[in-house]
Amino acid sequence: MAAIDNNEAARSVERKALYISQDHARVISSAVKELSQLIDDWIAGDAEQVRERHNRISKFEKEANNIKWSLLDELSTATTLICREDLMRLVLETDMIADNVEAVAYKISISGNMNLPSTILNDFKKMMETVVVTMDKLRECIIALDQNIDKAAQLSKQVDETEEQTDAIHRALMKDILEEVNDYKKMYKISNIIEQLEETSDQIKSSADMVRILTMSIRQ
Repeated sequence: MAAIDNNEAARSVERKALYISQDHARVISSAVKELSQLIDDWIAGDAEQVRERHNRISKFEKEANNIKWSLLDELSTATTLICREDLMRLVLETDMIADNVEAVAYKISISGNMNLPSTILNDFKKMMETVVVTMDKLRECIIALDQNIDKAAQLSKQVDETEEQTDAIHRALMKDILEEVNDYKKMYKISNIIEQLEETSDQIKSSADMVRILTMSIRQ
């Protein structure tokens, strides 16, 4: 009877942890979308809006951090939960997306107007759009963990496919920067921002990999 009770208790903690993970992903997804709008404002030369959006992203990052600690506290007592370690790794990986998003927003907010070629700015926007789509798919993955494990695993593979599009745009963009930007200060600034956005995309992929690992733990 005690074993059954322990099983039920562990399952209850698992459901609660997955619910908190969904909330965590929701906040981070909001931060990613806010970053996309910040980039539009930056390209439009609206410095005030860029600052405001950076402030909002910073708040999202702090909120995600608080949710992360709430989840880790919840899991710290769930010693009988088989997937406990994988859930912890998932929230830690996912939380790093918010850190990267805030870093991109900060770097853009201090960069000023660089008067970059329209081809570079357009591809930068395209790259950001693929990051938004990738994050949306990751959020779907995390929601599916509590509903349909097979769907979660399938969606995690779609994250990889979308992230490959980001990689392709990133490579083309860096090539164009080397060819079209002659001012080394501008080249350094925009390259640094784009590399940070690429790290954000890579972090989303790493989180999707953790979802795939978690699906195997939950099936046990």
